[in-house]
Amino acid sequence: MDTFFNTLPCPAIERLSVYVLDAQDWICLCGRTPNLTHLQIIYEEPENPLDNLNPTNITTLICGPSHLTDLHIIFGCNQVSFESVEWLISYCKSSLKQFTLSSSDFNRIDGKRLEILLQPCRQLQKLAFDIEFDSDEFNMMEILFQFQTDWWLDACRPPIFLHYNNSGCILIVTMPCTSLKYVKLEIDPNTWLLNKGQLDSSLIYFSKVTSINILNNSQQPVTLDLLRLIGHVFRSPDQCLKFTFWGFHQPQILYEQVSL
Repeated sequence: MDTFFNTLPCPAIERLSVYVLDAQDWICLCGRTPNLTHLQIIYEEPENPLDNLNPTNITTLICGPSHLTDLHIIFGCNQVSFESVEWLISYCKSSLKQFTLSSSDFNRIDGKRLEILLQPCRQLQKLAFDIEFDSDEFNMMEILFQFQTDWWLDACRPPIFLHYNNSGCILIVTMPCTSLKYVKLEIDPNTWLLNKGQLDSSLIYFSKVTSINILNNSQQPVTLDLLRLIGHVFRSPDQCLKFTFWGFHQPQILYEQVSL
């Protein structure tokens, strides 16, 4: 910390991509680069995890960059406090145009908190995120309702898709989704949780999902309409589609469809 305060700022740096092990590292770095316009932060969990120090003490002493237009954050572990992200955006809310976030196990991050954070960003043009957290502490429908306020339902905001991932955690993603590679869903599309729009919308699709696991405990027969919908929503050229129960009544028609 003393080293940071004894160094000069670096006003010439406008674009930066950094790997960090501690929130204080990139908070101090942002304080030294006041003219940043593009910032990517990749937070990796160290082999010997450091204590998750509360960044509040230093954020009261350091000013963040106020010219950021593009902010991309990837948090691969659960040590990062979301307050550090709120601190950063508080300084660039008048300039921010693109914001992407990928995170695991953030504490108490939800639609309401994101809305409060991003609503002041009047220049925001692109918003994309995938957020994962423990399903034991949250209710899926409560989370969905948080993304159905007037602000989230506005056409300027992307559709939000919720589901359980392969680890049994809740995952919230913006549409179209370009990050996920695996999904597990019920066979009835009416149970797929989307905060707005219809599943056949041109905005609702996953471009990189290669493994699709469809649960079918009620043993409903698979239909061509369902397969067409899956083909629309999941667009990766190389995919594995698995049903816990198949029960397809017209195998010859299905063969003709996939053989075209």
